[in-house]
Amino acid sequence: MKVTTDFIAEYQQGFSDNTCDFLVEHFDKMPRYENFINGEQAGTQQQFIEASLNANELAPVYAQVIKELAPSIEKYLSTYYQVVLAGLSLEVYHPVTGAVTALTTDNFQEVGLPQIGVLMRKLFRIAPTYVQKSEQTQSTTTCFHSDSFPKPDNLENLHRILTITVFLNDIEQGGGIEFSEFDKKISAQRGKVVIFPAYFTHAYRQLKPQSTSRFQLNCGLLYSRSGEIY
Repeated sequence: MKVTTDFIAEYQQGFSDNTCDFLVEHFDKMPRYENFINGEQAGTQQQFIEASLNANELAPVYAQVIKELAPSIEKYLSTYYQVVLAGLSLEVYHPVTGAVTALTTDNFQEVGLPQIGVLMRKLFRIAPTYVQKSEQTQSTTTCFHSDSFPKPDNLENLHRILTITVFLNDIEQGGGIEFSEFDKKISAQRGKVVIFPAYFTHAYRQLKPQSTSRFQLNCGLLYSRSGEIY
């Protein structure tokens, strides 16, 4: 069967204006993660600053962020339900009869979809979450890259299955995302949630923000640890 989707989803106004504005306005008060330059090996650099939302003092803000992300993630998993099925052999309680039932492609609409929120919370967890600022005057277009790779200090990132980006401000020129394999660009609009696979098939780059600095929230969906699934 011919593939008719690129598995890239855009959810307009997936984030509230109030939360977007709060994260932008309070960015300078958040704990810094790192000053990061991306793409040195490819000969292109983009200077940006990241602030972590995982600090204890930001727990209420982080909780609101997760609350607002959940509907978009549920929509993605409901549409592309092989994210749930392909890597795991699952048995769940049938939502009507209560019988233990093997979850399959054939019965997902009947058995899995009504409890997609429960499956999401059981099978997956949110990756460390950051707000990123890319200065209009300092940034360039990044190199193409994907988000599932080993880091020097841990292998947690290899559990990443989806990349999630939320644009926190409108950018009239530049500042969006471009995918290398799909001839596709996504514009930066406040509150837009973008979700796509974290693997090499969806190598992407961030385009230089030309009209104003870009603020975005970056995180991802990871598999839960095996002891929490089985």
